[in-house]
Amino acid sequence: MGAIIYPMTGLVPDAAHFFKFILVLVLFNFAAAAICLFIGIICKDGGVANLIGSLVMLFSLLFAGLLLNHNAIPKAALWLQMLSIFHYGFESLIVNEVLQLTLVDKKYGLDITVPGAAILSSFGFNNDALWADVVSLGTFGVVFIILAYAAMHFLLVEKR
Repeated sequence: MGAIIYPMTGLVPDAAHFFKFILVLVLFNFAAAAICLFIGIICKDGGVANLIGSLVMLFSLLFAGLLLNHNAIPKAALWLQMLSIFHYGFESLIVNEVLQLTLVDKKYGLDITVPGAAILSSFGFNNDALWADVVSLGTFGVVFIILAYAAMHFLLVEKR
């Protein structure tokens, strides 16, 4: 799906940026699936698992940086961004696309150039966070797969 969407949206037409984009999408989906798998294993009822999974994803989405700007989150709650896979996915995708850009605005006969790094910093994103976010997404996925295996091993015992 990302291979279809990427060129149609006018993102950076470079192979390196495209493959980073695909890598982030795959790791984000892996992490989200691992979290939902773990929740599905520990809950006995499918309805409860759906409810808890939806709430976990909504909580994660709240601290992504899409709905609340980084500067709008209270200082006491900033650590909650570290629990959001949406934050890691969004930040890595936005850094991948915007960091190399230079925007030129023509106002009153003047050309005002704004580097992409300044735009990212003004919205509270870390310009050097691409690979750290990729590692974090992979870590989330692996940790929740291990937790799901442990939960399956200890909670789902076959009764004879």
